[in-house]
Amino acid sequence: MGYVERVVEAVLRLTKLEKIPYLENIERIAASGDKIAIAVKIADNEDNLDPERIARLPENQHVLNQQIAKYQASLEILRRYRGLMRRLRSFDGPIPDQGNVIWLKTSCF
Repeated sequence: MGYVERVVEAVLRLTKLEKIPYLENIERIAASGDKIAIAVKIADNEDNLDPERIARLPENQHVLNQQIAKYQASLEILRRYRGLMRRLRSFDGPIPDQGNVIWLKTSCF
């Protein structure tokens, strides 16, 4: 049994490329327009910014502040692209369904 091609593509997009800074990878994911990859990365960043999760991290405040800033910047990039995609979709009409992925929350888009 294989996986839906769109899911495989999203996983490949979510795989961090070596030697590329984190936010460049986020820009790459966002610019791809891949709704699955963007939704997964938004959920990942929201989880990383969860106050309960942050409270369990080591108390090195400098590192913690860097991590929080990185994930906040990532969310801003992804949400900006998601908003752009929504606006473009409203101009071009409906986007054809590229397959069913029932495990994603459609409220992300």
